Order: sequence, then C-alpha cells, then structure tokens
Amino acid sequence: MHRSFTSPFRTAIFQFQQKLHRFLFTAVGSLLFSQMGWAQQNLFNVPSGTVTRKDEVFLQQQMNLGRFGESNTTIDYGLGNDWEVGINIFKVNLYPGNLKPLPGESNEDALLINIQKGFRPFETLTFEIGSQNGLSANNGAQKVDYLNFTWAVSRWEPEASPFKGTLISGVYYGNTNFLGAGNEVGWMTGIEYPIFCEELSFVADFISGTNSNSVAVIGAQWTFSEKNGWQVSLGAQLPSPGSGNDYGAVFELTKFPPSFGKVLAPKS
Repeated sequence: MHRSFTSPFRTAIFQFQQKLHRFLFTAVGSLLFSQMGWAQQNLFNVPSGTVTRKDEVFLQQQMNLGRFGESNTTIDYGLGNDWEVGINIFKVNLYPGNLKPLPGESNEDALLINIQKGFRPFETLTFEIGSQNGLSANNGAQKVDYLNFTWAVSRWEPEASPFKGTLISGVYYGNTNFLGAGNEVGWMTGIEYPIFCEELSFVADFISGTNSNSVAVIGAQWTFSEKNGWQVSLGAQLPSPGSGNDYGAVFELTKFPPSFGKVLAPKS
C-alpha cells in the first residue's frame, strides 16, 4: 500500500539528510584511516547473513553506476546477542541530470533505519532477519513517502566438502516506494567462492522479480590489505528478465574488523 506524508517536515528532513550525508562522507574519510574495523555485510545487493559483533561498527559505501548514478551509505552498530542497528543514506543521486522522482517511484533518496537479528542453529548454517524503514527526502509532489524493505536469509558455509564457498538464499518484501512498480515479494540468492587463497573471491547475487531492485550482479571481491582490513568489490549489473532495469556497474568499499569471517558470536 502506498503511503505519503504531507510535508510540514519535508524541508527539515531534506536539509537534515544533506547535512548528514556530508558528515558521513567526512567521517568515512577519517575512519578509513583509523584503527576501527568494519565487516562486510552484503555480497552486492543481497544481505550476506552476517551481523556486526557487539561494540563494532560496520560501514559500507556503495555506488551504482549506470543510466542513473546512486550512492548508498550504511553505518551499523553491533548491540550484542546478534542484534545490529544502523542508518542508511539511501539512493542519493550522483549525476546532476537525474530527474526528481514522482510519488511512489523507487528512486527517491531517503533516510532509513536498519535493524537485523542473527541466529546460528548449526556451526555451518546461520539465519538472519532484518528490515529497513524510513522516510524519503522529497518527490515530485512535495510529499514525504514511507519506505520499507524486509528480508530473511540463510547462509551456508560447508566445512567438510569440496565446495569451500558460501551460499546465500532468502526471501524479501518491500513496498512500492522502496521497490517501485512490480512485485513486492520475491526471492534472492548469492554465492561467494574463493579464487586465490582468501584474498580474491568470485561474488554474485540475484534479486528476483520485475521491480527496480530485480537485478543480478556478477563480480569479484578483493581483500587487498588483510593486515589493515581493506576490501573492495566490483561487479557488473544485469537486469532481471522482464524488469526493464538497466545494465551498469556496482562498486563497494569495506574495512573489516578483527572478527571478520566469524559470522556470529560463539555459541555458549
């Protein structure tokens, strides 16, 4: 169901979003050279089934480059007991020529609150449920829209097997303001497989359906400084059949923490 909020607060939200985004880029520049750690929580678009550990901070800067250029900045904080909360500066236009979205379109820039919870019933299998909720900064009708995206995924990392990679699978729901026209419920999957030791991995993921998030991304992840915890990912974006989405590229930058590779806290 499409929900819009008349906007006595629209201008304030938009100004706050701009100031926060500038602050985050400044903070990223400082933190990337500090001793703080980050964890990779996504493949490209599909959640990886990992949760930030207690008192650790996760940051991800993602840029989607194609006919529309978008920036997504995420900062999450581990609460302990496999809970995580954070914020997402969502779909900020990178190209000055981008048109403002119409009501209900999925390319609205927004400020979202994230929350995730992880479960580990077995040593090689984990589950994660999570949700993003928030308000858009603007649209063509001068209204503020409510956005929601909710998911549940499993993460399988077999140990005694010739397959040494990671498999992700799950389902999602999102409203029209987040996903745009098309399906609101769908499935998603992903794979990560080491190519050269632990430094270079093949990564691919896919979100099903005909909405604006329905794409596949195929690429690689390179841990170019394991000692200092630097990681970069680059992939080619391909549209899901029938979605009408664009081809493009996805770039992500991550700095991981000491607990990198440990999906959840040790079982008691």
